[in-house]
Amino acid sequence: MRGWRAMTTTIPPEAVDFLREAARLNDSKLGIHVLDAAASSRQTEQMRGISVCDRLGLVVLDDANDSNPYCYITKGATAGIVVHFSHDPEPRIKFVSLEAFRAFLASLRDTRQELWSVEIPSPAHPQQGLLAAHLGDLAAQALDDAAEFLICLYLPLVRGDASSVLARFLASESFFVREAVAEVIGTARLSDSRDLLKELREDKHPQVRKAAERASKVWRV
Repeated sequence: MRGWRAMTTTIPPEAVDFLREAARLNDSKLGIHVLDAAASSRQTEQMRGISVCDRLGLVVLDDANDSNPYCYITKGATAGIVVHFSHDPEPRIKFVSLEAFRAFLASLRDTRQELWSVEIPSPAHPQQGLLAAHLGDLAAQALDDAAEFLICLYLPLVRGDASSVLARFLASESFFVREAVAEVIGTARLSDSRDLLKELREDKHPQVRKAAERASKVWRV
């Protein structure tokens, strides 16, 4: 019993409240399997020791039997947000809150759509100033695997006047980061940043050039 209590204390109250709705939300035919608190604790513990998981303070919310769980973020610039911690493609933030995730799952049940059948665009971060500050801090640090992961995770959430933030990543040694810059300029229609695409269209890496070309088609520049 003591071990159970020690494990469940790692789950914040708002996540526990969400998990209590498992019976109302779950539908095996649709791939919806929200965990109960005990299973969430076990799976969360299994992810401990993975650098980015610890840095984000991830709490596992579901198990669709595909090794790609949805997780609640409890630390950092995206605390309170839900990420799809998938392996292919890379992890993506999908919902700005547990409530948004709950509403999405309820809508799948109502419309009889499978969990993996719906493409969900990256949302806007609800606090753009906070996000910009964290990206600025990451841009000033030496680039390691964890920093690269976080930058690529955060960039799709950028909105509004972001050119000064995005410009700091044009010379990143990681082509994944440069590609993420090009992609968000197009997908989020960041018109103030479209001039950055001129440099990205001439990038040394073909993957970055292709992303910049796709983004450029939004304005035909």
